[in-house]
Amino acid sequence: MILESNGVEIYRQFQGGITGSLNVHVNETIDLSVHFLDQNQNEIEAEAECYPLSFEITDPSIISISLEGEGDHDGHDHGDDDHGDEEHNVFELTGLSVGSTTFSLLIMHQGHADFTSMPILATVEEEMVQCFSGDINNDSSLNVVDAVLMVNMILSGEQPDDMCTYDYNEDGQVNVVDVVQLVNHIIGISLSKANEASNIDVLTSNNSISIKSDGFVQGVQLTLSHGDDFAIEMADEYISDYRTNNNTTTLMVVTDGFKSVEDIANVSGKYVIEEVITSTSNASVNIITEVVSAFELKVVGPNPFNPTTKLNVVVEEAGYVSVKIYNLIGQVVATLADGYMEANPSGHTLNWDASLLSSGVYIVHAQNAGKVSTQKLTLLK
Repeated sequence: MILESNGVEIYRQFQGGITGSLNVHVNETIDLSVHFLDQNQNEIEAEAECYPLSFEITDPSIISISLEGEGDHDGHDHGDDDHGDEEHNVFELTGLSVGSTTFSLLIMHQGHADFTSMPILATVEEEMVQCFSGDINNDSSLNVVDAVLMVNMILSGEQPDDMCTYDYNEDGQVNVVDVVQLVNHIIGISLSKANEASNIDVLTSNNSISIKSDGFVQGVQLTLSHGDDFAIEMADEYISDYRTNNNTTTLMVVTDGFKSVEDIANVSGKYVIEEVITSTSNASVNIITEVVSAFELKVVGPNPFNPTTKLNVVVEEAGYVSVKIYNLIGQVVATLADGYMEANPSGHTLNWDASLLSSGVYIVHAQNAGKVSTQKLTLLK
């Protein structure tokens, strides 16, 4: 007896000897055709309708077998005879769970078995995982939807069940490096590593996070720990997003590949950078805290605005404070403060009503104890 799959012999029982094996994966179905041989290894012709097949499975929780019916001969030659296009019994064997079991094949005639095979061993292995790397939504194409889903998974802090599709660069980790490579595939660009940064400085202050580097950096992923008063506004890039879970924020910035990452986010509140991952995985990364003057001018109202907005000036030392607004040709168009102010780490709020001015860009210039802080405002009417 011979079992064939796709015209290829995979199992044989002949005169007490067994060669070959039956191996399938969970949820995999294989078509098998059975051929019976005489003692000279010539195929025995039998009408399937008169001599139907039957099966006895030792453990039906591991495999199932269903009779597919008579099929066309596959042209495989057994022995010396050419049997042409004869019909043979064909059945389907499906793997149900991991394990091994045996089954016997019977030729039935008038309600009893004229022939019973020796037990045939079938082994079922783990289900084969077909992976299309980067195809997160399994639509057989790579696009921005896959990139968004990958970013969401990374920022959630969870590990994906289907590691194969998420781990685009196959390094066993899912992070900004995978996102950058997927984005470049989607956009259709191929970047040389010759100009990648070898040194990256992550610059932190009490109001911003940015990076400076000696080469190209397309993506940055940061994990921050912070208090309840922490707030963040991401820079505008091709991918720019964050997730906060309790007192931990994970953020990611990825450019379109035509420029390097510089600005990452504006922040407020105390925070600590716990982890830095960049697209240039071999670069040396340094976290540098910039000391910002306690005298600081901030825009706390709308910008652009119409016609009013608010500013906040933090005064480190009590004393003379000047806050003036200039147009682009250097003319003073408004004076918001020009005199003594008490020290105030929370800042003094100043209102500006530009109802009588025309649309345009204006510069706010604040000065205190030899320290200067400026901001740019845009009036849109």
